[in-house]
Amino acid sequence: MDNLVREVLNEVIRLSKHQPGRRYEEYEELVELRQRLVDQVKENDHPLSEMLKESIREILSYDTVILERMAAYKLEAKEGLLAIEAAKRQRRVYDMPSFEEGFLFDEKK
Repeated sequence: MDNLVREVLNEVIRLSKHQPGRRYEEYEELVELRQRLVDQVKENDHPLSEMLKESIREILSYDTVILERMAAYKLEAKEGLLAIEAAKRQRRVYDMPSFEEGFLFDEKK
């Protein structure tokens, strides 16, 4: 478990540093890694050492920064989906068949 805690801590520190060009998949991997840690802590029958507890507290101290970055990715994805939907609506309006082409009306006098 010590290795997993160190791995999660290193990943959290790495992702908390602002670097343009990060992929959202890196945050997904962090979530999966943290989940593995949570599962191991739950399965552990022995109390955690003070060193492990301190490392976990340090991991938790980065939560705000990581959550802000994840929220930014979520907002970016939402805006992208809205733009795609707007483009689809515009395309549908222009691709609709015109009724003027298919109908002729004769007026009887």
